[in-house]
Amino acid sequence: MARPEEFESFGEQVYAASSGTVVYEYGKYRDHRCRNSWIALPYLVVESFIRGLLGSGLIFGNLVVIQMDSGGYQAFAHLKKSSICVTTGQRVVVGDKIAEVGNSGNSSEPHLHFQLMSRRKPAFSVGLPLAFKGGEIPKRGERVSWNRIAIGDESD
Repeated sequence: MARPEEFESFGEQVYAASSGTVVYEYGKYRDHRCRNSWIALPYLVVESFIRGLLGSGLIFGNLVVIQMDSGGYQAFAHLKKSSICVTTGQRVVVGDKIAEVGNSGNSSEPHLHFQLMSRRKPAFSVGLPLAFKGGEIPKRGERVSWNRIAIGDESD
């Protein structure tokens, strides 16, 4: 049950992976203590079940969704409380800072949940393909910078 500040990823900057328009942002959920030990596992299972019953907002936690110029949407979840620095309707380009890594929602420890999807709402969408520049899949524990992600028609 460590505090999120004890993890290196907590507070790391999060950048837009593709140009587009912010269609949703919410950043008021708290960053909770981590649930990454055997002792905390039963609590995490029960908590996950309850969050699932109460709705996807509690699953994804603090969230930014961007409609990509190249089609589809990108979602950034489990963001740090009050770190979101974009607003709905705002235009972003590749590499713009949008938030910081947190531990909100259904998360066992601080990390960024990033997904490409077919619709605005993560709970009602289908995943879209994602590739990494150079073709190599990142190794477990390796940091991935935004400029290694290849999306749609992005020229970089």
